[in-house]
Amino acid sequence: MRHQDRKGIGNALTKKEHREDVKLIREIGANTVRLAHYQQSQEFYDLCDEYSIIVRAEIPYITSHMPSGRENTLSQMRELIAQCYNHPSIVCWGLSNEIAASGALTDDLMENHRLLNELCHRKEPFVRLCQKGYIKRTGSVAKIKVYSNLHEVTLLLDGKEIGKKSGRRVFEFSLPISSVHFIGAKAGDVCDSTRIEKASEPEPSYIFGKEEIVNRFERGDYDESCYSIRDTMGELSKNPKTAAIVERLMQQARASRGDVAGTAAKNANLERMMTVMTLESLLKQVGPAISPEQIKSLNQALQGIKK
Repeated sequence: MRHQDRKGIGNALTKKEHREDVKLIREIGANTVRLAHYQQSQEFYDLCDEYSIIVRAEIPYITSHMPSGRENTLSQMRELIAQCYNHPSIVCWGLSNEIAASGALTDDLMENHRLLNELCHRKEPFVRLCQKGYIKRTGSVAKIKVYSNLHEVTLLLDGKEIGKKSGRRVFEFSLPISSVHFIGAKAGDVCDSTRIEKASEPEPSYIFGKEEIVNRFERGDYDESCYSIRDTMGELSKNPKTAAIVERLMQQARASRGDVAGTAAKNANLERMMTVMTLESLLKQVGPAISPEQIKSLNQALQGIKK
């Protein structure tokens, strides 16, 4: 998940920081990003379009459902779609985030989500050719995938109709390739197009680097009979020894987050939610406040305590 904020500058990111975030996403080999729960910079959406990164965009409807806020959620969704509708990188609109964290699933909450879902699907028809960045292809047959919210899609090869399929959402075609071809997809009055090219060898830029991918710390072998960072915060808090070890490290993490940590520490709903999170997943969110060496040492200390 990508939050549009940075230490020292908050939400006031420049084009430089947006480009750095995209570079990091691509560096780890990811091709999908869930954006945090608000409209983000058009610069970032543009970069996702440019680099074929799949995006889930969301509205700020989070943690707690407010019955009096229904019209606000609908208005925010209408504005998000209107502002971002023409970004091909966006494949879905997120309705909410952890909306039951501070309460039960009520009928009013469910109705709010039904209305949001209907709003998202009432928009104009579309058709999208997938894998537009996958231009150079080996082999004599190319598999073409098309997304549409209409029920029939027509595929064109170099301007000529070569197939038509009926279905729901996903339409797959196979077509022969021999050189450079222009592919078109039509559904109702909407269309999309791309280009593919027959290649004798796989395109090197399509292949992710072969260097070994490792975690932020050395995992090693885990003794399941002992505690580790893989245990949940709730489990670790029940043992006085493990609780004391974790608390010392969390104090360091809180000190680095200032007022934000103070506010979070007073949030009973957030604390309850954290009890089901593993310490490992929580440490990933802490960032540079806890070094990889400290995480490794922490895990070694926990592994020395029997369950």
